[in-house]
Amino acid sequence: MNTTFTMRLPKKLKEDADAVFEEIGLDMPTAFRAFLKASVRRKGMPFPLHTLDENGFTPEESAEIMQAYKDSFDPKNIVASFDDTASMIDFLNKRA
Repeated sequence: MNTTFTMRLPKKLKEDADAVFEEIGLDMPTAFRAFLKASVRRKGMPFPLHTLDENGFTPEESAEIMQAYKDSFDPKNIVASFDDTASMIDFLNKRA
């Protein structure tokens, strides 16, 4: 037995979603059914929900980026120094 479900969406959101789903060969009802089935199967949202920072990164991604930034100043991570861009490119080409 089927039931009907109606929702209100901003027009642009619906148009944008329709375009995305059409590109992958789905219509809105099929895509929404897939979302609901995945939610039931996972017993929750079928994708992670998290807050992004002002740069669009998750807290974990921001922490990883900050650690890489800090690591870049550690002398053990410095392989070589260069006087100009050409010498850096030459060095990198020799390592490739």
